[in-house]
Amino acid sequence: MNLHHGRAAARPQAPVMPAVFSGRAWTARRLRNNCFRQHCHAAARSRRVIGVPNWRVLGPRLLTVLEVRSRVLFDLHPKELGIAPAMVRLAAYAPSWVRQPEDWQPDPAQHARVQWTSFLRHLLALYPVPEFLDSAWHVFGQPEHFDRDCWIAVAQGRSMKDVPGFPRSITSRVLHAALNDGEAASLASAVWRAELDAAGAPLALRDAVQTHRVFQTLGWHALGSRLVEKFAAAAAETPVAAHFPLVVDALHTIDTHQGRAQAEQLLRLPLFALMRHAVKFVTGLMREGGHDLTEEQVRSAAGSAELLRLAARRWRPMLGGIPFESRSGWVDGRPTWRVDELCTTEALTAEGRAMRHCVSGYTGRCRSGRSAIFSVRFLKREKAVVEALSMATIEVEQATRVITQIKAPRNTQPGHHVMQIINEWAAASHLEPLK
Repeated sequence: MNLHHGRAAARPQAPVMPAVFSGRAWTARRLRNNCFRQHCHAAARSRRVIGVPNWRVLGPRLLTVLEVRSRVLFDLHPKELGIAPAMVRLAAYAPSWVRQPEDWQPDPAQHARVQWTSFLRHLLALYPVPEFLDSAWHVFGQPEHFDRDCWIAVAQGRSMKDVPGFPRSITSRVLHAALNDGEAASLASAVWRAELDAAGAPLALRDAVQTHRVFQTLGWHALGSRLVEKFAAAAAETPVAAHFPLVVDALHTIDTHQGRAQAEQLLRLPLFALMRHAVKFVTGLMREGGHDLTEEQVRSAAGSAELLRLAARRWRPMLGGIPFESRSGWVDGRPTWRVDELCTTEALTAEGRAMRHCVSGYTGRCRSGRSAIFSVRFLKREKAVVEALSMATIEVEQATRVITQIKAPRNTQPGHHVMQIINEWAAASHLEPLK
């Protein structure tokens, strides 16, 4: 498709957008201007939007004004600037409009992008807004979005710090510097550039921060800013920027799957101790996943989504992860019955395969901390070989410590002796028995 085809074509004699919104999308089929024709198609598809109740009323008003009074729809292809989805987002913020679309009178000689930014400010702005914040209206997701809330706060003279979800760790000094950054591409990039300036970060560390996926938003600012300061302070003496992606990925994974308290505790370590811990943590994850890697390969793998995927395959044990050994049925001073907690995706899959039931589908419940899964196993010994045979699977609700399910193979009920082992284990672990 030639995006530039027909851009010099004459405008239609009558507005087309009202007809498109009334369900007659075919009226745009013969338009010679390719940009306008594609915007009409996008507008027709947007009629199916259900998350913005007033879109069917406001959509024709917004797009008709742009069609009649500007060059936006005729000079900019939807792949260059997605106007239809941006209009949906503007409609979602209609309660914040300070002027009506029909009152907008742009300069016809202005470039189409300038006219677009003028339209945004006409509808919503009482005060100047840095141009780089306009990217908020093209962020995918729900119509009401954090970046758009920040844009409106600046436009209407409110503090961005009052926006719900704005990180309290961003100081007023950093925020002021970010809003005066003339080279940033988004709010997140402006804030991180200001943080790097405040920390006196060297060029290598700046590149590492600005290209890392975690720093494309502000959601991890509280920990990320402290990590940047730690690396910037050490960089004056030692070139450590090359290790930054590894440490970030490890710390972000720990924060996601082991909790903020654990990540906070690690951040208190000296930098080189933190780096050693990161290498050890990543190496452990990769080896659990069946990878035997060199340190260089570990650093490379940590920078990918593989690290998060591997961490998501295991979770923290409810009872500490130490197997329970029953006192009944010992042979030659060794236990014959054991209860193991299953704390990995692989363990649940193996248990489901051995027991012929659906326990492998409980990964989400275990990962979120709602349930814990245990396996009652008989230790069959033949000479020096010990084989653990699964005899029953137990689900425990972590919040109440109540046993909610006990299943033998093929979802049958366990026998009397297995129930004796389970009752012994439940009493020792201070769990409520199955009702």
